[in-house]
Amino acid sequence: MAKEYQDILYEVRDGVVRITINRPEVYNAFRNQTLEELIDGLRGAEEEKSANVMVLAGAGDKASRSHPPPTFPPERRLCS
Repeated sequence: MAKEYQDILYEVRDGVVRITINRPEVYNAFRNQTLEELIDGLRGAEEEKSANVMVLAGAGDKASRSHPPPTFPPERRLCS
């Protein structure tokens, strides 16, 4: 059973993992929950045996933005 997220959509089809930031009403702005879900989705994509490609997209026709920058504890960061 696939995980359910509030801020992202996660789909695997035809060898492709597609992660979509799904907050078009706020121009796909990141918040802490969005980042948590995105990291979880990226880790899931890395472990997905049936996929060789990952696509990251934003819902709607607006660019993603983040203001003010979300706080994220160092132990949860992908990069230092």
